[in-house]
Amino acid sequence: MVALSAHQLTKHFGTTLAVDAVDFTIPDGALATFLGPSGCGKTTTLRMVAGLERPSQGRITLGEEVVFDAAQGIAVPAEHRQIGMVFQSYAIWPHMTVAGNVAFPLGIRRLPRDEIDRRVRDVLALVQLDHLAERYPAQLSGGQQQRVALARAIVFQPRILLLDEPLSNLDAKLREEMRGEIRELQQRLGMTTLFVTHDQAEALAMSDLVAVMNAGKIVQVGPPRAIYERPVSRFVAEFVGWTNFLPVTLVDRTTARLGDRLMQVAADNLAPGAAATLTIRPEDVVVEAAGAGGPNLLPGKVRTSMFMGTHTIVELDAAGHELVAHAPAQTTANRGDDVGVRLPVERMLVLSP
Repeated sequence: MVALSAHQLTKHFGTTLAVDAVDFTIPDGALATFLGPSGCGKTTTLRMVAGLERPSQGRITLGEEVVFDAAQGIAVPAEHRQIGMVFQSYAIWPHMTVAGNVAFPLGIRRLPRDEIDRRVRDVLALVQLDHLAERYPAQLSGGQQQRVALARAIVFQPRILLLDEPLSNLDAKLREEMRGEIRELQQRLGMTTLFVTHDQAEALAMSDLVAVMNAGKIVQVGPPRAIYERPVSRFVAEFVGWTNFLPVTLVDRTTARLGDRLMQVAADNLAPGAAATLTIRPEDVVVEAAGAGGPNLLPGKVRTSMFMGTHTIVELDAAGHELVAHAPAQTTANRGDDVGVRLPVERMLVLSP
Protein backbone atom coordinates (compact mmCIF):
# COMPACT_ATOMS: atom_id res chain seq x y z
CA MET A 1 0.00 0.00 0.00
CA VAL A 2 1.26 3.49 -0.86
CA ALA A 3 1.21 5.97 2.03
CA LEU A 4 2.49 9.03 0.16
CA SER A 5 3.07 9.84 -3.49
CA ALA A 6 3.86 12.92 -5.55
CA HIS A 7 3.67 13.48 -9.28
CA GLN A 8 5.48 16.25 -11.16
CA LEU A 9 5.75 18.25 -7.93
CA THR A 10 7.23 21.67 -8.74
CA LYS A 11 7.94 24.84 -6.79
CA HIS A 12 9.02 28.25 -8.07
CA PHE A 13 10.12 31.09 -5.83
CA GLY A 14 9.89 33.97 -8.27
CA THR A 15 12.25 33.09 -11.10
CA THR A 16 14.04 30.44 -9.01
CA LEU A 17 13.08 26.82 -9.67
CA ALA A 18 13.48 25.20 -6.23
CA VAL A 19 11.85 21.81 -6.97
CA ASP A 20 11.78 20.55 -10.53
CA ALA A 21 8.92 18.15 -11.37
CA VAL A 22 9.80 15.40 -8.88
CA ASP A 23 7.98 12.08 -8.64
CA PHE A 24 8.21 9.76 -5.63
CA THR A 25 6.26 7.01 -3.87
CA ILE A 26 6.65 5.93 -0.24
CA PRO A 27 5.20 2.56 0.88
CA ASP A 28 3.12 2.32 4.02
CA GLY A 29 5.29 1.95 7.13
CA ALA A 30 8.58 2.88 5.43
CA LEU A 31 11.12 5.48 6.49
CA ALA A 32 12.19 7.40 3.38
CA THR A 33 14.89 10.06 3.34
CA PHE A 34 15.48 13.03 1.09
CA LEU A 35 19.27 13.42 1.05
CA GLY A 36 21.17 16.23 -0.59
CA PRO A 37 23.25 19.40 -0.16
CA SER A 38 21.86 22.70 1.08
CA GLY A 39 19.60 24.35 -1.46
CA CYS A 40 18.77 21.16 -3.36
CA GLY A 41 15.02 21.38 -2.67
CA LYS A 42 14.60 18.67 -0.05
CA THR A 43 13.10 20.84 2.72
CA THR A 44 10.88 22.67 0.24
CA THR A 45 9.56 19.29 -0.92
CA LEU A 46 8.87 18.29 2.70
CA ARG A 47 7.05 21.56 3.36
CA MET A 48 4.87 21.05 0.27
CA VAL A 49 3.88 17.61 1.56
CA ALA A 50 3.06 19.19 4.94
CA GLY A 51 0.96 21.92 3.33
CA LEU A 52 3.27 24.69 4.55
CA GLU A 53 4.29 25.61 0.98
CA ARG A 54 1.90 25.67 -1.96
CA PRO A 55 3.33 23.86 -5.01
CA SER A 56 3.48 25.66 -8.34
CA GLN A 57 2.21 22.51 -10.03
CA GLY A 58 1.85 18.77 -9.53
CA ARG A 59 -0.11 16.43 -7.28
CA ILE A 60 0.32 15.03 -3.75
CA THR A 61 -1.62 12.02 -2.50
CA LEU A 62 -1.78 10.77 1.10
CA GLY A 63 -3.08 7.21 1.07
CA GLU A 64 -6.05 7.43 -1.27
CA GLU A 65 -6.74 11.13 -0.62
CA VAL A 66 -5.48 13.78 -3.03
CA VAL A 67 -4.37 16.65 -0.78
CA PHE A 68 -3.01 18.83 -3.57
CA ASP A 69 -3.65 18.92 -7.30
CA ALA A 70 -2.81 22.08 -9.21
CA ALA A 71 -4.79 21.02 -12.28
CA GLN A 72 -7.98 20.34 -10.29
CA GLY A 73 -7.57 23.22 -7.84
CA ILE A 74 -7.36 20.93 -4.79
CA ALA A 75 -5.38 22.22 -1.80
CA VAL A 76 -6.19 20.64 1.56
CA PRO A 77 -4.96 22.94 4.38
CA ALA A 78 -2.04 21.75 6.50
CA GLU A 79 -4.19 21.35 9.62
CA HIS A 80 -6.47 18.92 7.82
CA ARG A 81 -3.77 16.63 6.42
CA GLN A 82 -3.25 14.72 9.69
CA ILE A 83 0.54 15.06 9.44
CA GLY A 84 3.01 15.17 12.34
CA MET A 85 6.14 17.27 11.90
CA VAL A 86 9.39 17.76 13.82
CA PHE A 87 11.28 20.91 12.86
CA GLN A 88 15.01 21.52 12.94
CA SER A 89 14.52 24.01 15.80
CA TYR A 90 12.11 21.63 17.65
CA ALA A 91 9.62 24.56 18.03
CA ILE A 92 8.50 23.54 21.53
CA TRP A 93 6.94 26.21 23.74
CA PRO A 94 9.21 27.35 26.60
CA HIS A 95 6.28 28.41 28.85
CA MET A 96 4.68 24.94 28.75
CA THR A 97 5.77 21.83 30.61
CA VAL A 98 6.78 18.69 28.75
CA ALA A 99 3.27 17.29 29.30
CA GLY A 100 1.70 20.58 28.18
CA ASN A 101 3.71 20.65 24.96
CA VAL A 102 2.77 17.07 24.12
CA ALA A 103 -0.91 17.60 25.02
CA PHE A 104 -1.28 20.69 22.83
CA PRO A 105 -2.17 18.92 19.53
CA LEU A 106 -4.82 16.91 21.37
CA GLY A 107 -6.30 19.98 23.03
CA ILE A 108 -6.84 21.81 19.75
CA ARG A 109 -8.61 18.67 18.48
CA ARG A 110 -10.88 18.91 21.54
CA LEU A 111 -10.35 15.39 22.80
CA PRO A 112 -11.77 14.58 26.25
CA ARG A 113 -9.46 15.41 29.17
CA ASP A 114 -9.06 11.81 30.29
CA GLU A 115 -8.19 10.74 26.73
CA ILE A 116 -5.59 13.53 26.49
CA ASP A 117 -4.02 12.51 29.81
CA ARG A 118 -3.89 8.84 28.77
CA ARG A 119 -2.28 9.56 25.39
CA VAL A 120 0.27 11.95 26.89
CA ARG A 121 1.28 9.37 29.51
CA ASP A 122 1.59 6.65 26.86
CA VAL A 123 3.66 8.65 24.41
CA LEU A 124 5.97 10.09 27.09
CA ALA A 125 6.64 6.55 28.28
CA LEU A 126 7.34 5.59 24.66
CA VAL A 127 10.05 8.27 24.35
CA GLN A 128 11.29 7.67 27.93
CA LEU A 129 10.29 11.10 29.26
CA ASP A 130 7.44 10.11 31.59
CA HIS A 131 9.57 11.04 34.62
CA LEU A 132 10.09 14.57 33.24
CA ALA A 133 6.46 15.40 32.45
CA GLU A 134 6.33 18.48 34.69
CA ARG A 135 9.66 20.00 33.66
CA TYR A 136 10.03 22.97 31.32
CA PRO A 137 12.10 22.92 28.10
CA ALA A 138 14.86 25.08 29.64
CA GLN A 139 15.42 22.30 32.19
CA LEU A 140 16.01 19.67 29.49
CA SER A 141 19.03 18.62 27.46
CA GLY A 142 19.04 18.95 23.67
CA GLY A 143 18.26 15.27 23.24
CA GLN A 144 15.35 15.48 25.69
CA GLN A 145 13.93 18.52 23.89
CA GLN A 146 14.14 16.59 20.64
CA ARG A 147 12.15 13.75 22.21
CA VAL A 148 9.49 16.21 23.36
CA ALA A 149 9.13 17.47 19.79
CA LEU A 150 8.90 13.89 18.54
CA ALA A 151 6.31 12.95 21.17
CA ARG A 152 4.20 15.98 20.27
CA ALA A 153 4.36 15.02 16.58
CA ILE A 154 3.12 11.45 17.10
CA VAL A 155 0.70 11.81 20.04
CA PHE A 156 -2.32 12.45 17.77
CA GLN A 157 -1.51 9.38 15.64
CA PRO A 158 -0.78 11.14 12.33
CA ARG A 159 -1.01 9.45 8.94
CA ILE A 160 2.62 10.32 8.25
CA LEU A 161 5.53 11.79 10.21
CA LEU A 162 7.81 14.44 8.67
CA LEU A 163 11.27 15.11 10.14
CA ASP A 164 13.17 18.19 8.93
CA GLU A 165 16.84 17.71 9.94
CA PRO A 166 15.83 17.08 13.57
CA LEU A 167 19.31 15.95 14.66
CA SER A 168 21.38 18.82 13.27
CA ASN A 169 21.46 20.75 16.56
CA LEU A 170 22.87 17.83 18.56
CA ASP A 171 26.51 16.93 19.13
CA ALA A 172 27.97 14.01 17.18
CA LYS A 173 27.62 11.36 19.91
CA LEU A 174 24.05 12.30 20.78
CA ARG A 175 23.12 12.37 17.08
CA GLU A 176 24.23 8.74 16.76
CA GLU A 177 22.17 7.77 19.80
CA MET A 178 19.06 9.66 18.67
CA ARG A 179 19.06 8.34 15.12
CA GLY A 180 19.00 4.82 16.54
CA GLU A 181 16.14 5.75 18.90
CA ILE A 182 14.10 7.40 16.14
CA ARG A 183 14.55 4.41 13.85
CA GLU A 184 13.60 1.96 16.60
CA LEU A 185 10.52 4.02 17.50
CA GLN A 186 9.45 4.36 13.85
CA GLN A 187 9.70 0.61 13.31
CA ARG A 188 7.87 -0.17 16.54
CA LEU A 189 4.97 2.11 15.58
CA GLY A 190 5.07 1.18 11.89
CA MET A 191 4.62 4.86 11.10
CA THR A 192 5.35 6.07 7.58
CA THR A 193 8.08 8.68 7.91
CA LEU A 194 9.71 11.18 5.58
CA PHE A 195 13.10 12.39 6.80
CA VAL A 196 15.20 15.25 5.43
CA THR A 197 18.96 15.44 5.98
CA HIS A 198 22.22 16.47 4.37
CA ASP A 199 24.08 13.84 6.43
CA GLN A 200 24.72 10.69 4.38
CA ALA A 201 25.51 8.62 7.49
CA GLU A 202 22.05 9.39 8.91
CA ALA A 203 20.40 8.55 5.61
CA LEU A 204 22.20 5.23 5.21
CA ALA A 205 21.71 4.17 8.84
CA MET A 206 18.02 5.03 9.25
CA SER A 207 16.26 4.59 5.92
CA ASP A 208 14.33 1.99 4.01
CA LEU A 209 14.55 4.23 0.93
CA VAL A 210 16.86 7.12 0.07
CA ALA A 211 16.10 9.75 -2.56
CA VAL A 212 19.22 11.74 -3.46
CA MET A 213 18.39 15.28 -4.58
CA ASN A 214 20.44 17.83 -6.50
CA ALA A 215 19.40 21.15 -8.02
CA GLY A 216 15.72 20.51 -7.39
CA LYS A 217 15.65 17.02 -8.92
CA ILE A 218 15.64 13.48 -7.53
CA VAL A 219 18.71 11.99 -9.21
CA GLN A 220 18.55 8.50 -7.68
CA VAL A 221 16.20 6.62 -5.38
CA GLY A 222 16.59 3.19 -3.84
CA PRO A 223 17.55 1.23 -0.70
CA PRO A 224 20.59 2.62 1.16
CA ARG A 225 22.92 -0.20 0.09
CA ALA A 226 22.04 0.26 -3.58
CA ILE A 227 22.60 4.02 -3.38
CA TYR A 228 26.01 3.49 -1.78
CA GLU A 229 27.23 0.54 -3.84
CA ARG A 230 25.59 1.33 -7.21
CA PRO A 231 25.49 5.13 -7.64
CA VAL A 232 24.20 6.17 -11.06
CA SER A 233 26.33 9.31 -11.40
CA ARG A 234 29.49 10.97 -10.18
CA PHE A 235 27.42 13.36 -8.05
CA VAL A 236 25.73 10.51 -6.15
CA ALA A 237 28.98 8.57 -5.75
CA GLU A 238 30.78 11.65 -4.41
CA PHE A 239 27.99 12.91 -2.17
CA VAL A 240 27.19 9.57 -0.52
CA GLY A 241 30.52 8.77 1.15
CA TRP A 242 34.17 8.92 0.13
CA THR A 243 35.16 7.48 -3.20
CA ASN A 244 37.96 7.43 -5.77
CA PHE A 245 37.68 8.44 -9.43
CA LEU A 246 39.91 7.41 -12.34
CA PRO A 247 39.51 8.70 -15.93
CA VAL A 248 39.48 5.89 -18.50
CA THR A 249 38.64 5.14 -22.12
CA LEU A 250 36.64 2.00 -22.86
CA VAL A 251 38.28 -0.51 -25.19
CA ASP A 252 35.27 -2.84 -25.03
CA ARG A 253 32.67 -3.80 -22.43
CA THR A 254 35.19 -5.66 -20.28
CA THR A 255 38.34 -3.59 -20.78
CA ALA A 256 39.27 0.05 -20.16
CA ARG A 257 42.49 1.98 -20.75
CA LEU A 258 43.88 3.87 -17.76
CA GLY A 259 46.84 5.81 -19.14
CA ASP A 260 49.02 3.14 -20.71
CA ARG A 261 47.45 0.30 -18.68
CA LEU A 262 44.51 -1.96 -19.43
CA MET A 263 41.98 -2.59 -16.64
CA GLN A 264 39.32 -5.27 -16.38
CA VAL A 265 35.89 -3.62 -15.98
CA ALA A 266 32.19 -4.34 -16.33
CA ALA A 267 30.77 -1.65 -18.61
CA ASP A 268 27.63 -2.98 -20.27
CA ASN A 269 26.04 0.47 -20.36
CA LEU A 270 28.65 2.28 -22.47
CA ALA A 271 29.91 1.91 -26.03
CA PRO A 272 33.56 1.08 -26.87
CA GLY A 273 35.70 4.17 -27.36
CA ALA A 274 33.71 6.22 -24.86
CA ALA A 275 35.40 8.34 -22.22
CA ALA A 276 34.29 7.26 -18.77
CA THR A 277 35.13 7.36 -15.08
CA LEU A 278 35.97 4.42 -12.84
CA THR A 279 34.84 4.80 -9.25
CA ILE A 280 35.76 2.60 -6.31
CA ARG A 281 35.16 3.10 -2.59
CA PRO A 282 38.25 3.38 -0.34
CA GLU A 283 37.28 0.25 1.61
CA ASP A 284 37.38 -1.74 -1.65
CA VAL A 285 40.92 -0.67 -2.61
CA VAL A 286 43.35 -3.44 -1.62
CA VAL A 287 46.88 -2.51 -0.53
CA GLU A 288 49.33 -5.38 -1.18
CA ALA A 289 53.05 -5.98 -1.10
CA ALA A 290 55.07 -4.44 -3.94
CA GLY A 291 55.67 -6.82 -6.84
CA ALA A 292 52.45 -8.83 -6.42
CA GLY A 293 50.83 -10.04 -9.62
CA GLY A 294 47.34 -10.38 -11.02
CA PRO A 295 44.67 -8.29 -12.75
CA ASN A 296 43.93 -4.65 -11.99
CA LEU A 297 47.11 -4.22 -9.96
CA LEU A 298 48.80 -0.82 -10.09
CA PRO A 299 52.26 0.02 -8.77
CA GLY A 300 51.87 2.42 -5.87
CA LYS A 301 53.72 4.54 -3.37
CA VAL A 302 52.41 5.52 0.06
CA ARG A 303 51.99 9.27 0.50
CA THR A 304 50.48 9.27 4.01
CA SER A 305 49.14 6.70 6.45
CA MET A 306 46.76 7.44 9.33
CA PHE A 307 45.73 4.85 11.94
CA MET A 308 42.05 5.37 12.81
CA GLY A 309 41.48 2.54 15.28
CA THR A 310 38.99 0.52 13.21
CA HIS A 311 40.99 0.95 9.99
CA THR A 312 44.01 2.68 8.48
CA ILE A 313 43.59 5.42 5.89
CA VAL A 314 46.32 5.13 3.26
CA GLU A 315 46.76 7.88 0.65
CA LEU A 316 48.52 6.55 -2.41
CA ASP A 317 50.10 7.50 -5.69
CA ALA A 318 49.03 4.62 -7.95
CA ALA A 319 50.53 4.75 -11.43
CA GLY A 320 50.33 8.54 -11.37
CA HIS A 321 46.80 8.70 -9.91
CA GLU A 322 45.82 9.73 -6.39
CA LEU A 323 43.86 7.05 -4.52
CA VAL A 324 42.65 6.61 -0.95
CA ALA A 325 42.37 3.16 0.65
CA HIS A 326 40.71 2.21 3.94
CA ALA A 327 42.95 -0.72 4.79
CA PRO A 328 42.60 -3.09 7.77
CA ALA A 329 43.67 -1.59 11.10
CA GLN A 330 46.74 -3.85 11.32
CA THR A 331 48.12 -2.60 7.98
CA THR A 332 51.63 -1.19 8.28
CA ALA A 333 52.30 1.42 5.62
CA ASN A 334 54.85 4.21 5.92
CA ARG A 335 55.37 7.27 3.78
CA GLY A 336 57.46 6.39 0.74
CA ASP A 337 56.80 2.62 0.86
CA ASP A 338 56.34 0.87 -2.48
CA VAL A 339 53.12 -1.17 -2.56
CA GLY A 340 50.75 -2.86 -4.97
CA VAL A 341 47.27 -1.33 -5.34
CA ARG A 342 44.57 -3.76 -6.46
CA LEU A 343 41.20 -2.57 -7.78
CA PRO A 344 38.82 -5.59 -7.80
CA VAL A 345 36.67 -5.55 -10.91
CA GLU A 346 33.55 -6.57 -8.98
CA ARG A 347 33.90 -3.53 -6.70
CA MET A 348 34.38 -0.92 -9.43
CA LEU A 349 31.70 0.98 -11.29
CA VAL A 350 32.02 2.61 -14.69
CA LEU A 351 30.21 5.97 -14.92
CA SER A 352 29.52 8.00 -18.02
CA PRO A 353 31.03 11.52 -17.95
